[in-house]
Amino acid sequence: MPPTTTMDVVVLEHREMGKPCTEGCGMDWLVEENQKLAHELVEQGFGSSVSLRFVNLAEPGAEAAYRSLVEHVRAEGIVLPVLIINGEVKIAGYFDLRMLNEMIDATSDLE
Repeated sequence: MPPTTTMDVVVLEHREMGKPCTEGCGMDWLVEENQKLAHELVEQGFGSSVSLRFVNLAEPGAEAAYRSLVEHVRAEGIVLPVLIINGEVKIAGYFDLRMLNEMIDATSDLE
C-alpha cells in the first residue's frame, strides 16, 4: 500500500501583496522552474508523504479558495510569500529551497 500524504505544504504568493525584492533575497515562487525544482527536492527527500502546492493569489478564484489564510495574512500584516505547513504559517517573507526543505524536515520530525 503506498504511503499516505501526511503533510500539506502550501506556498502562498502574490507580488502586489508582498514587498518586492530586487536583491535576490529569495526564490520567486511564481516562476515555473522554481516550482519544479521544489517539487523535485521534496519528492527526493520525502516521497509522497508531502503534498506541495503553489498558490498565486493573483489568479482568479485563488483568494476565495484560501479565504481564511488570506484573511489571516492581511490581518496580521504577514509578508508574502508565506510557507504554510498543515495550516500553520511557518515562514513569512522570502525563503529559498534550502529553507523550504529544512522546515518540512523539522515539521516532519515533530509529527
